[in-house]
Amino acid sequence: MEDLGVCPRLRDAATGDDSDDEFFQLALSIHLVRSSHAFVNLFDLLMRLFATDEFRRRFRMRKNLFETIVAALVADASCNYFQQRLDATGLPGFLPEQKVTCALRMLAYASSADQMDEWMRMAESTALETLKVFCCSIRRLYGSEYLRKPTKYDLEALLDENEVRGFPGMIGSLDCMHWAWENCPTAWAGAYQGKEKEPTIILEAVASKSLWIWHAFFGTPGANNDLNVLEQSTLLDDLVNSTGPQVDVKRAFLLTNASHRILR
Repeated sequence: MEDLGVCPRLRDAATGDDSDDEFFQLALSIHLVRSSHAFVNLFDLLMRLFATDEFRRRFRMRKNLFETIVAALVADASCNYFQQRLDATGLPGFLPEQKVTCALRMLAYASSADQMDEWMRMAESTALETLKVFCCSIRRLYGSEYLRKPTKYDLEALLDENEVRGFPGMIGSLDCMHWAWENCPTAWAGAYQGKEKEPTIILEAVASKSLWIWHAFFGTPGANNDLNVLEQSTLLDDLVNSTGPQVDVKRAFLLTNASHRILR
């Protein structure tokens, strides 16, 4: 046991009677602590070495945005999940940066929970729980600002921005994309499979030059085309019901592909 490099208590537990459980628990605890320290060292190194573009490529966001999200989640009064706490054994749990990195890896790279176990020593159940809490927390903290409908001021700003770009009257770009549904039930596959070779779910979105998503409609089966999706979405509800903000413009439009013809 001398070559394990562990504490005397662990060495004594391994050589005593009926000590398998205690040895395993102590070894696991030390392993988790070392994994946490290793992550901190690695993360600090990445923060120092990565240029802004390199950090953005790996984390799918800028460094200052990552730090802002971590700080907001830690300070969230409605949920203390991302605060570092002691676990059932009295040892420090996962760091906020570990949990946020886990959620971002699963979202940005489609990483599985098992991969988080291999890379960050985070159990599958914890990784899935972290992802779920992260999404709910982000929606609660930022949904009122980033998931809202455009106001009159927003529409005027979009029209002015696009007029400078040579597109007077354009609000934004409208398009649909298909997300592959790998675990689609066999009985539903026909409704969710269109021109693609696999079942998909359609996302309809309107985005501006700054990549701000002003409208999102998700969940339509992949067998539908873009026009079918438009008929089901809520994009034109405010126009039809005359409930949207009024803007002083003769004609406004959304830039689309050839399958759409949307003017107002």
